Amino acid sequence: MIELTQILSLARLLLAAFGFISLIAVIYGVAAGLLPALVRLGKGLSGRKVAVFASGPQLSSIRNHLSDSRLFKPKNIYSIESRGELTRAQGCTIFLVHWKDWVDKIDEIIRLKQDHTALVIYAPFADGRIADHDMEKLEKERNVMVTNFRGRLMNDLLVTMIASGYEKK
Repeated sequence: MIELTQILSLARLLLAAFGFISLIAVIYGVAAGLLPALVRLGKGLSGRKVAVFASGPQLSSIRNHLSDSRLFKPKNIYSIESRGELTRAQGCTIFLVHWKDWVDKIDEIIRLKQDHTALVIYAPFADGRIADHDMEKLEKERNVMVTNFRGRLMNDLLVTMIASGYEKK
């Protein structure tokens, strides 16, 4: 009986030591690997520049939506209201296009878009459907998302921020 209690006591001590060593390894792993990666990701995401292609009340509504999310700094949101302002979008890593306002100028936006630049098309159902030939054009490009819902827009922007915008150095 005494031997059994000693064996159980030894097993409990070994399990406690194993648990303590595992906890230290997890804390070290998080601090050394995951934590710096999360900090770099957060800094990279907070510095992203977004060009908003819209006009009228849609422009201010989308800008407010982006600012209120606190994912983007207001100074990093660039308003593009007309064809003459297209060059302002050159340093941006995300193009957010209100479809109805820019449907006839989408070819120019695609030409301006670089390979690492994300293109998010916001096309609410109330504005009508995107034509099939335009969808085929968008489908051929990399890093393009089409969304119909404002609530989904923030999710698509977050995904594009993670998946795009990193040039090879």
